[in-house]
Amino acid sequence: MQAGNIADLAPLRDPSASQEEEEVGQMAGAEVHKQRDFFGRAHRRKLLDERKSITHKFAIGGHEGYIIAGMYEEGTPGEIFIKMAKEGSTLSGFMDGLALSISIGLQYGVPLKALVDKLTNTRFEPSGFTENPNIRYSSSVLDYIAR
Repeated sequence: MQAGNIADLAPLRDPSASQEEEEVGQMAGAEVHKQRDFFGRAHRRKLLDERKSITHKFAIGGHEGYIIAGMYEEGTPGEIFIKMAKEGSTLSGFMDGLALSISIGLQYGVPLKALVDKLTNTRFEPSGFTENPNIRYSSSVLDYIAR
């Protein structure tokens, strides 16, 4: 094989290809524009720097933790923190991420009932009996938090 010009290796281009690429780019731009419009309407309601909170200690199947709920002025929850006793564990990291997601959802107006309905009755370990007289058995930490 003889060394040739790089243009010899390039495939033949269809002159209409650049027009098609431009149209696809415009459609993608329109899609991005629609998404920005949707998210542009979302409004985050942040909590005050100093706020009331409720701290609740729990134990499920030998795993202890705390739920801390930060409240808006009118007493509705606006953030949640979930601290598991075993720091560095997979469960602890998962709970931190979940709490952040729930908090952002609450601040952007996701109804608390919608979150509770989705988390109730989820099943995974740890599960078991609790010390809470109102929640005798929990099928997971998420189930306990939702109840």
